[in-house]
Amino acid sequence: MPLRSRPTVYLHIGLIKTGTTYLQGVVWANAQRLEPAGLRYPGHGIDHFHASIDLRDQPFLGDPATHRPSAWNRVAGEARSAPDRALISHETFSRATPEQVQRAVSSLAPAEVHLILTLRDLGRQVPAVWQERIKNRSEESYARFLRDITGRPRKRGVVHFWQGQDVLDVLRRWDAIPPERVHVVTVPSADSPRELLWERFASVLGVDPGLARTAPPRSNVSLGVEEAELLRRINPYLRESVGSWLRYERAVKTRFANDMLAGLASEPRLVVPDEYQPWLTERARAMIDGLSDGGFDIVGDIADLEPDFGDQPFAAPSDVSPERLLELAGRCVAELIAENDALQRTLDRTPRAQMQKAGRRLRRRVDAALGFSRRP
Repeated sequence: MPLRSRPTVYLHIGLIKTGTTYLQGVVWANAQRLEPAGLRYPGHGIDHFHASIDLRDQPFLGDPATHRPSAWNRVAGEARSAPDRALISHETFSRATPEQVQRAVSSLAPAEVHLILTLRDLGRQVPAVWQERIKNRSEESYARFLRDITGRPRKRGVVHFWQGQDVLDVLRRWDAIPPERVHVVTVPSADSPRELLWERFASVLGVDPGLARTAPPRSNVSLGVEEAELLRRINPYLRESVGSWLRYERAVKTRFANDMLAGLASEPRLVVPDEYQPWLTERARAMIDGLSDGGFDIVGDIADLEPDFGDQPFAAPSDVSPERLLELAGRCVAELIAENDALQRTLDRTPRAQMQKAGRRLRRRVDAALGFSRRP
């Protein structure tokens, strides 16, 4: 009987805000079609998030509820037992230390481990990451964020930012995987078809992109200038009332920010102001040069990583007037009231609610028959 060849496990580690939510959604929505084609996607999508938290022993935003012990072992075990290929994907893997990387590679043995990084140009990346931080409870202004990432390299938040955005630093920490097994997928330009990123990603995985016939759920939607500033201003109150990050992620990031707030205001996208563009361009070109000389598999066009700052004027979030913020907040409140009313009417029609109403009616009838009143 011939020996079974070892599987290939692709570790997609981000980077953050490079189409990862979209790609994960495509794979998960089409997992049943991709498995017969030789690609396994272990567990459920959220399992990969918990696997990254467990591998790195780092609860997300310090919330202990995000840490599920043995989550990495479960996902890794299913991946290394794949008959052909498997994909593990979450952007927070990019923050792993060399020791955690070694643990990941060792625990996937005897599989051949390949690394996939999706990268987007810093011109689009910087505003997107600030928005993502706002959608994860940050209260930091865009102006301060820009000053810090370009001028305060030792500040804790800045170290954290570049740890997830400097691809050369990420690759140094992941150098347990040789360059010939590292695939750098560039995010196409803003005017490219959305499917092009998936096509590039699928080519690395060795699957026909046409197998993904089911559209993914709505991705992590970008906010406009006014929308992001409104969320930043109300985050202190949400932190007090919502509590844990898991509850915030469900109620605020998904339901409020993505489903209600995004698209509420008609406005241009947030861009990098002129004074920061030369610094970011220099940083981007250093990364492009390092990638070009590193012997990695570049999928797409390396020129995609040249910063795209757009040609529209910069609109500062801090310049949004209180009157405009109040108007947007009022529209959100009105929609929330309408949705709450619709939800309450739906709950009133459930069997349990109907039984409770019937019980109250029955008690009133019994009280009436006995000549007893429950009211003072």
